[in-house]
Formats: sequence, structure tokens, C-alpha cells
Amino acid sequence: MNKIRLWSGIYSCGLLFAFFSAQAQPRSNTDSIRLVNPSFEDIPKQSSPPLGWADCGFTGESAPDVHPSNFWEVSKPAIHGKTYVGLVVRNNDTWERISQMLESPLQAGQCYHFSIFISTSENYKSRTNVGNNPLLRMQSDSIFNFNIPAVLRIWAGNISCGRSELLAESVPIENVEWKRYDFRLKPKANYNYIMFEAFFKTPVLFPYNGNILLDNASSLQPVPCNQPMEPPKPVAVAPKPKPPVWQAGKDTSKPPPPVVFRPKPKVGEIIKINNLYFKADSDSIPPNSYQALDEIFHYLQDNESLVVEIGGHTNGLPKDDFCDSLSELRAKAVAEYLMRKGIPRERMTYVGYGRRKPIDTNATREGRARNQRVELKILSS
Repeated sequence: MNKIRLWSGIYSCGLLFAFFSAQAQPRSNTDSIRLVNPSFEDIPKQSSPPLGWADCGFTGESAPDVHPSNFWEVSKPAIHGKTYVGLVVRNNDTWERISQMLESPLQAGQCYHFSIFISTSENYKSRTNVGNNPLLRMQSDSIFNFNIPAVLRIWAGNISCGRSELLAESVPIENVEWKRYDFRLKPKANYNYIMFEAFFKTPVLFPYNGNILLDNASSLQPVPCNQPMEPPKPVAVAPKPKPPVWQAGKDTSKPPPPVVFRPKPKVGEIIKINNLYFKADSDSIPPNSYQALDEIFHYLQDNESLVVEIGGHTNGLPKDDFCDSLSELRAKAVAEYLMRKGIPRERMTYVGYGRRKPIDTNATREGRARNQRVELKILSS
């Protein structure tokens, strides 16, 4: 974790150095205006905007996410670099947006060409903040799929997160593959900030849950206002290699791997979930645990008749009430993750055993680490 913070800090300093170095250079009206971190590169993370971008969302709501790491079931590879940003609109009439200061101002009356790759994810599953809405309170435990088409709005302003002028708006984003969208921007005044905003397709009677994904934004290139829009360049996609066909005596390629025999799970069998970590004294699951939970998901998916109990356990240091509550919340968090992935609720129960079932001593750090665990118990097969 310290190494990640160190590299994150170095990367942030590099972006800021590049930004202020560019500010120090004299610029002409014909120079492109470059964005800081236009490809939204960062460590995949939840509720935190990518480096170089400010969160401009609503108070009490989560910030945009950096993908992909399969949280919210978003796993699409980036079109450029390693990561991209996801913005959502919500059925509680809020939406997400990010902003940054430009290296030089947009000039009034000047036309700019701008392009960005946009797509949507078929799955973007989460809850919403129901607030005081009585209709949404009835669905407070529901997990929604944020998959209704939304639009991208591009705003300009003179303060961070300012929305002085709407420069462009896309069509509703329905493509699940990356597609380049081109815009012609013509501000009516000088502006120092730009903002990208997910918004509802209008007109709309009620707010809804939707998402857009953004990657590989271009510079803002000054162009003559009468110049035709540049057509998008096709994105070359390398064909997937075909697996070799093995035929005895006719092909030198390797034969397919043998099928591994896995015995049918037995009722009462207990399976420990390895490499599952939680933040200290919390039921929050960090991204480095997703791979372990995805393996459990595939295991349950391959054994469709299994019904399991998810049991949470703690070490023996805290008091019973705290251990019981924390272990149950952690077991519940695992169950909810698997439900979001597609395992039916009726195939799982969860329970917190607290510190009542240790498997090692609580006198050592290693023993306490072993006792603090989450397990699957086969209830029926």
C-alpha cells in the first residue's frame, strides 16, 4: 500500500510539474490546449476521480470511479492506456461530473475540435442514496443496474466545477464498444475550466440509473469555424488468435489440457476464502480481494445446485458484541458481492460467528490473522 501511495504521489507531482511548465510558456491562439491526464490513468478505485481531475458531484453522493477492476461488474478493457473513468446518473436526480483547469483559456468566438472515446457498460450494478424520497425508500435494499443510456455534456466555466456555458452534448450513449465522438466547441466567452458531466437523456419524465465511460480525450485544437468536422478514424482491433486444433499424428501443436476431475462438494464441507481482505474494523472489501471473490462466484456458478452458508469470523481480542456485529457484516458484504455478480439470493445465507470458533491461538499475530476469516459451508448439493 505504501508503494502504491508513493507511485501515486510521484505521478501526481509529474502531472502538476508538466501543467505548470506549460503555463510558464507563452502560447498563441493557434496552439492546442492540452488536458492533464486525458486518458484518465490511475490506480483502479471506487468513488475517487482520476489524477488531475476534480470531483464535481453532489454532497452526500459518491465520486466517479476509475475502472476496470470489476467492481460494479465493470470489466471492459481501456481503449487507451490501462484505465478510464466511469460517470453515472441516478434515479434520485443526481449525476456525476469531473473538472480541471485548462493550461490556457478557451477564447471567445474561437472554434475548437475535440474528440473523446465513449462507451457504456452493460453492467454497472450498485445501490442509490434514497434520501427522503418515499418511493425509493421502498427499494432501499435493492441493487440497480445503471444501464439506461445517458449523455455526455461538456461545460466551460471560470471556477472549478463551474457551469457557465454548455459547449456540447452527445447523443445517448448506447454503444458497448469504444467509439470516438467528435465535437465542435465555440465558447461565447473566455473560460479557464472544462467539465465533463453525465446527464439524463432529455426530455425525461423521471430520473433514472445510467452510466457512461470516458477514455482517451484529445487536446482542444483551434480550427476555423467553417472547417468541416474531422471524420472519426476507425479503431483497429487485432483479431483474436484461433486456438490450435490438435489431431494425433497430423499436428505438432500441443494437445488440449486434460479435464481435471473435481469431486462433488459434500454437505457440511467448509471452504475457506483465501486472499480475502477487509479494511481494519470494517466490512469494506478493497479491490485486491475481488479476484478471490470472483473465484468463489465461478465455483458457485459451476455448481448450480449448491446452497451455502457464508460465515464470518474474527480474532479473539475485541469484545463479543463487536466481534459478532463485524463478522456478520463481513459475511453479508461477501453475500452481496456474489449477488451482484449473479448468484441468486436464495442460494446463500450469511451468519457472523464472532470469535467463538477460533482455528488458531489469539496470542500471536499470525494466529489472529488465521482466525479472522470468511468461510463457505455447503448446506445442500
